[in-house]
Amino acid sequence: MAKREWTDEDIRFLRENFGKLTNSDIAERLDRKVIAIYSKARGLGLIEPKKKPKKSAKKIKLGGVDGETAATGRIYQELDALDDKAAQMQVIQYLIKRLQLPTVQKANAE
Repeated sequence: MAKREWTDEDIRFLRENFGKLTNSDIAERLDRKVIAIYSKARGLGLIEPKKKPKKSAKKIKLGGVDGETAATGRIYQELDALDDKAAQMQVIQYLIKRLQLPTVQKANAE
């Protein structure tokens, strides 16, 4: 799927409705993916930018789980900020594909 440029009208609609409508509703009305809405809103400053993690491979404790890196913690924070489960799943599927992570198959219980 080729990227579509954002028109002035699309941006105006996003600015006027971000935070009033769900990201899913905005995505549907603009015929875009939820992740595109979230990304553009962040680029427009509609979402407060997160601080960049330090460039360190040092392991830290985040969210009560030992051994997570700061990047993993940021992913959890970003997912929590999304307003619906469909958007969260879209981000997770994108990361799995982008990072070429193996998927986990559930074994059939007998």
